[in-house]
Amino acid sequence: MPLDQFVDNLLAAIQNDLGVNLTSQRNALIALGSRGAVMYRLADENAQNPISNQALINAEYNRAFVATQYFGYLRRDSDIGGFLFWLAQVNSAPLRSVSKQHAMVCSFITSAEYQDRFGSLHLHSNAECGQ
Repeated sequence: MPLDQFVDNLLAAIQNDLGVNLTSQRNALIALGSRGAVMYRLADENAQNPISNQALINAEYNRAFVATQYFGYLRRDSDIGGFLFWLAQVNSAPLRSVSKQHAMVCSFITSAEYQDRFGSLHLHSNAECGQ
């Protein structure tokens, strides 16, 4: 598949999945010259990035944060219900809300599932999270 078609398909998928319209970046993405460079620059949050991708970074931020908590603390993939619940929680505050993020982390580390990894005693509860 030629690079221009790859970029068109990728931009359509981003718009369909996330509602983020990056078509204004089409020519700049194609000018990067390779699929790898396109993918790298779309994911790059560096201030010197020649691609205006902040809308994409913002749209993916909370989803990535929630997935990372499942992988890091519970060491498993999320179930869809739990993922959507926690995504709604972090989405209910401004982007990168530290208080919402801390509340989610606290809930994960006080969960029975997390504590069971270290022994049968549950020494902490969600009441400690101040929610």
